[in-house]
Amino acid sequence: MESGLSHASVGKEFRYLNSVFNAAVKQQLLGENPFRNLPRDRRSAMQQKLDARKTVDANKVLSADQAMAIYRRMHCDKRGHRDVGFDLFYLQAATGTRIQEVAGLRRCDFTERRYGNDTYKCIEIVRWSKRGLGVMGERGGLKNPQSERIIPLPRGAEAIWAKHAEPNNRLPAFPEEQPKSIRGHWGDNLARRMRDKIPDFAGTHSWRETLINNLLNSSVPVRIVEMITGKTGNTPLSQYTSDDLPSMAKAIEIHANYLNLPPCL
Repeated sequence: MESGLSHASVGKEFRYLNSVFNAAVKQQLLGENPFRNLPRDRRSAMQQKLDARKTVDANKVLSADQAMAIYRRMHCDKRGHRDVGFDLFYLQAATGTRIQEVAGLRRCDFTERRYGNDTYKCIEIVRWSKRGLGVMGERGGLKNPQSERIIPLPRGAEAIWAKHAEPNNRLPAFPEEQPKSIRGHWGDNLARRMRDKIPDFAGTHSWRETLINNLLNSSVPVRIVEMITGKTGNTPLSQYTSDDLPSMAKAIEIHANYLNLPPCL
């Protein structure tokens, strides 16, 4: 029977179940994992790879014109009102974060960092009581330890930073995006409204795919793109490499220039 889930989602759920049974065996609640000899479904594994493959015709990369059209819909609806999640939308578009990462920011996660003679307005993606690591079975939206990172904001987003930054305030910056149920995610409300406003929208993850493609096609070093997107940790060398705020800031401005969205006021 078709479940409606993608092959990737089904595979992830099976891995979670396998981990649960392995933990039960380790704690001597079960004698053995009943699925330990289950043969690998090679057909599903291959279909998962085919579904994930990006091609010229199958991708979610947004053009500058498409980004501007989305900006207009979020900035002003038929009644002339700005969407309540406009700041969140703008931050995700500018930084290529996952929707859960940016929607779960606290006010204290809007920080200012000095590097040499320069100061950078940043957002810090970190775990906290209502947002943990999925890889550790916690709910809230951070995928893995590499997801925790600091991202400098483009100049066009500094007004958003100034609106939300409060060093001693540990409350959510976007409380309306907090999950309402145990199966919900930070940012679900914004994602739903964007689907309603923009029927052909490729989804919030398209901002991430757009940033990665744009920066790599602009000859930004892979390592800098990994720092911005939280995809470090694939090689032993990454253990010895620190995030480079100046290089990250330059890359973020390259992406902002590509999107060409008006600066927030």
